[in-house]
Amino acid sequence: MLSLSPSSTTPPTYFSQNQIQAAISSFPHGSGAGPEGLTPQHLKDCISISAGDASTSLLTSLTELVHHLTNGHLPTALRPFLYGAQLHGLRKNNGDLRPIAVGCTYQRLVAKVCLRPYISRLHELLQPSQLRVSTSWGCEAAVHATRSFMAQTQGEKVLLKLDVKNAFNSIRRDTVLQAAKTHFPEIYPFIWDCYSSKTSLFHGDFRLDSATGAQHGDTLGPALFALAIHGVTSEVKSDLNLWYLDDGRIGGDPQTVLNNAAIIRNGLPSVGLEINNSKCELPIVNNTTSQERSQTTNLFQDVFPSISIPAPDLWQLLGSPLHQDSTPLHLEAKTKMLDNIIENLEL
Repeated sequence: MLSLSPSSTTPPTYFSQNQIQAAISSFPHGSGAGPEGLTPQHLKDCISISAGDASTSLLTSLTELVHHLTNGHLPTALRPFLYGAQLHGLRKNNGDLRPIAVGCTYQRLVAKVCLRPYISRLHELLQPSQLRVSTSWGCEAAVHATRSFMAQTQGEKVLLKLDVKNAFNSIRRDTVLQAAKTHFPEIYPFIWDCYSSKTSLFHGDFRLDSATGAQHGDTLGPALFALAIHGVTSEVKSDLNLWYLDDGRIGGDPQTVLNNAAIIRNGLPSVGLEINNSKCELPIVNNTTSQERSQTTNLFQDVFPSISIPAPDLWQLLGSPLHQDSTPLHLEAKTKMLDNIIENLEL
């Protein structure tokens, strides 16, 4: 990674106290604490008007701290802790654990301040395929774009869902750093400090070292991940090419989609990723003969042996039904889930 080291000639980056204050205020209510135990609400309370002169003094100190970290001045020995995260394990429906990481509040603050000036640049670079980063209502946009594709297609079309295996934990950090150095040169010293060495993940008395993947609990994580895979996902030339971070949808005629899927499948290993065949799906759009559907199914199963062909009433994107007729079924399932949650609140 020596070639990726920050340049010694990079001019220092500075932010105003108003920018620091705005970043603190932008934390959602109820944001959790990282391994240091400090929550964003603590900072909000301490810089509020009710805190008097102490709020001004703290805001000045926080601004100095942000400048210190943004310009890569954190001692190496402190990086695993300040840029680490607190781990929480949530149970999935299949019994597996989903690790949820909450990063250090100071690191999240610096990331928020650093990211805000780049929103428009990210929007121009990642649009129109990547809808998770720098896109307002990106989830809704993805769903409506997919529904529009389905409504306007003529002839046999498919809507391939690509699932990337353990994506955030597997993305190569040298790829992340290269993307950051190219697109975020002004704040690269901070990103280098976060990603050039191991960081610590804490769970109770246990400490795990993290040396790969987009950093857990990092506000910059989604943007860095999207930039790292953009060189691969942007190569798709099909009627529909939508990504919500690692959740991809490619739509078009079967052969074109299959050719573009090969581009993704062959390109992802260069950034440390691979397709999870067992979680890929192939909705076949428009009414076709059983022979055509069988041919299309066989065409894709030769490449994705475990791919599933869901029934139309099960088609969904990011939790939203794609067929209007299936909306009642999805609403019924959501209602049952909420009923279970309400019952469990008593426990």
